[in-house]
Amino acid sequence: MILGESHRRAIDRLPADARKKTIRLLNEHDAVRAAVEEMLNRRQRLRVEIGEVLAHVELQHSKDRRYGGSAMHKESLEKIATMEREVADLDATVAERAPRAAALRAVFNQVLELVSIGTLGHRLRSANSPPAKPRKGETPAAAMVRSQQKIEELRAEIERIGAAPIPSSLAKERARSAINELAERGRPNVIQLVAHDARTVAWPQVDTGHVFEGELTPATVPDALAVLAWLNRDAMVGRLELDIDAVADDANAMTPQDRMAAVEALKTQVDVVEREEASFFDQAIIEGAAVTPRPDMSARILLDLSPGLSDGPQIPYEKKGVEMRRFGTPSPEHLNSLPAAETRDEIWQ
Repeated sequence: MILGESHRRAIDRLPADARKKTIRLLNEHDAVRAAVEEMLNRRQRLRVEIGEVLAHVELQHSKDRRYGGSAMHKESLEKIATMEREVADLDATVAERAPRAAALRAVFNQVLELVSIGTLGHRLRSANSPPAKPRKGETPAAAMVRSQQKIEELRAEIERIGAAPIPSSLAKERARSAINELAERGRPNVIQLVAHDARTVAWPQVDTGHVFEGELTPATVPDALAVLAWLNRDAMVGRLELDIDAVADDANAMTPQDRMAAVEALKTQVDVVEREEASFFDQAIIEGAAVTPRPDMSARILLDLSPGLSDGPQIPYEKKGVEMRRFGTPSPEHLNSLPAAETRDEIWQ
């Protein structure tokens, strides 16, 4: 993957461990992508060769009808069959590896977006989290898969809690409050009858005006629903409570406060497991395991960076003639432009 100068400069500003992880991720992506591209190129070459052999067979058959039963004809057909089997094997391998390349690319793009903060005059700080340890007899790759499954379980639980109904008692309280508010709105004004000897009752009105061809047509009608609530408040509340009882699920209900607390606790667990997953992912890459990250893996967690930023001196990078096309093959000029406190082996291994 060819990176722009601003991204290279931003990656240079990362803490040493985060920079190593970034470079390992880039190299892993490039290796997987290169392998997939090579298989696709090989598949294309085979398709061309199959076409050429078929054309040769058809040409020979048109010249000599007896060619169809010859040993040469059978040999050509066997060659085509062999190449078609190889094409099928390549298709299966590409279908298996392409999603991994796409996932690595998605994660690295998130890393680039995160490290670009370094171009704003700040340093991203390391969280200095200890490496996660696999269980006894477990490889980092297996531990990463286990962590991914746990994350999915926790997220499913968050969704379940988010969809949990509220208790029927709270629903009834809200229903009573709504009817009381509606009833108060429907209360007629009788002051005019008493104080001014009026002849009519001032019933509450509701605006039904509308705009037609750019002009407002005002109109009001009596608020019948509000008047009904004022007249039959208890009956409406009682009926609503019966309907609430019919659909309530108090066994799985949660108050909004309990739901919020439960979701926050689960999110904390997700954060812990995601950090373990990220650590196992990096360990698996170091071991050379073919692991596939979640495309939405947090770049900040992957690089073990803290949420905050710190102001600090920028790493000098500007230097005429500096050229570094890939992190795996840095130029001597670029290495010489790095701080003396950071050895080249530490950065580019």
